[in-house]
Amino acid sequence: MTTKDFLEMMLDERIKMLLTRKPSEDGLEIEDAGEKIIMELEGGKKDKLEAYMNLLTDNMAQNERKAYIGGLKDGIWLAREIGRLDSKLNIDN
Repeated sequence: MTTKDFLEMMLDERIKMLLTRKPSEDGLEIEDAGEKIIMELEGGKKDKLEAYMNLLTDNMAQNERKAYIGGLKDGIWLAREIGRLDSKLNIDN
């Protein structure tokens, strides 16, 4: 496993940890109702709806990942800037 692969795996695991939440009672009822509706659809409609939902889920996952990585980069940049300012202030004193 390369370092890049390892970092990708660690990032994926961290995102999963952050996004894993216990659904509320209302959320479970909505999921059950949705599943019931999907199961009652005719084959072609059901397949198209599932493909659409998979596409939406994949797109949302990519957006979440980009947002997480962006926030991580911002945090690293901010930590560096604070370190530089701190070093500069200590040198001038």
